[in-house]
Amino acid sequence: MIDGDIAVQTKAVMDRLHATLDKANCTFEGVVKCVAWLAHVEDSKIFNKIYASYFEGAPPAQSAVRSYLLLPGARLELEAICYKPVAT
Repeated sequence: MIDGDIAVQTKAVMDRLHATLDKANCTFEGVVKCVAWLAHVEDSKIFNKIYASYFEGAPPAQSAVRSYLLLPGARLELEAICYKPVAT
């Protein structure tokens, strides 16, 4: 858990996603959909700006909902679906 405002937490989440993708030999280019849960609806504008900056061109499909989050102080949770073709 990273303390901070939505900008700090979004950057941390996206950096962790980058590390996870890297471990799977994937990139942000393979991300096809994300679901974001935001503790505060007013955070969506800043979240979307930072989120989009991690993708070249248009970001992938995204759903975002306002939700009570389980971790105290959390402003964001993110789920990403990545497509990686299997070599034949």
